[in-house]
Amino acid sequence: MDEERGIRRQMTVDTTGGSDYSTFTVSEASSASTASLLVGIRKSFADERKGAGFWSDMKNSVLSTEEMSFSIWPHFYTCACLAVYGLPSITLAHLATDESVAFWIGPYGYYAPLTLVFILFLHAVHLKMGKPRLVPVIFSSVVPAALLFALANEHLLATKSKAQMLLSKDCRTFPLKGDVHRSWVVASKVFDECINRTAQEFQRSPEDVRTIRRFQDCREWTPERSDPWAEHRRTWKYLQQLEIEHHCSGWCFQAAPVWTYEKPKDACSVSAGAVLIAKVAPAASRMLVFLGITGAIAVGGILKSETSLEL
Repeated sequence: MDEERGIRRQMTVDTTGGSDYSTFTVSEASSASTASLLVGIRKSFADERKGAGFWSDMKNSVLSTEEMSFSIWPHFYTCACLAVYGLPSITLAHLATDESVAFWIGPYGYYAPLTLVFILFLHAVHLKMGKPRLVPVIFSSVVPAALLFALANEHLLATKSKAQMLLSKDCRTFPLKGDVHRSWVVASKVFDECINRTAQEFQRSPEDVRTIRRFQDCREWTPERSDPWAEHRRTWKYLQQLEIEHHCSGWCFQAAPVWTYEKPKDACSVSAGAVLIAKVAPAASRMLVFLGITGAIAVGGILKSETSLEL
């Protein structure tokens, strides 16, 4: 018996079709499941050679010139539209989360994902109409490309003009930049008053208080009913985020930080301009190229299929 453990024997496995695909030589310790797996692999290769396997069926369905059944067509079409327009929509929404983009360009990027909702609505329209129609196809392929292209173009144009303004050291020629600087000056003065008041209350020097207090620790930072600094609140929030995220201070020129304890690296206007150039401009340019090509392909496909699409 011990001598027979090392002897290899021949095992023949027949498939359910009654045909013997292969004969395997296995060891005594090999299980029947391993043999069945090997038979299945050999059967799959044999089916592929005959053109009856999974990948052969997939290839035939993709390359077939026969008209696709409508029950399948709207699902494939909607998934393709969501995949194509999902990336630029998410990119625009992500850009809108940046403080500098929201402040200088606007929160328009948040509206981009609405195009995906619109495509899903048109998917329901396709299902209700019973077959592909020209108008829903245009509104689900060409219109989203045009809308997203317009949003990307707005980001790129605004970035070019606003970035040059922010990187410039001139604060008098550009009114918008000057308004932000005036808000920073007001914040700095109010913070100094808070430091002096706190120093008197605790009988300490203003320099010592400045090492443990920041503007957000002062009672002036919290709005009251009669708020004398209401017009500056939004800009103060923006300047605070810039100091925290980019370790800058001041606006037109570098100054002592008001909201953080970090050593500043540059003026915050320079940091804001650098964000627009490094983050927004490349993303907007890529989206313009992508959406331009996508829109052209969509228009070309519609023109080619115009005769077969009803209104």
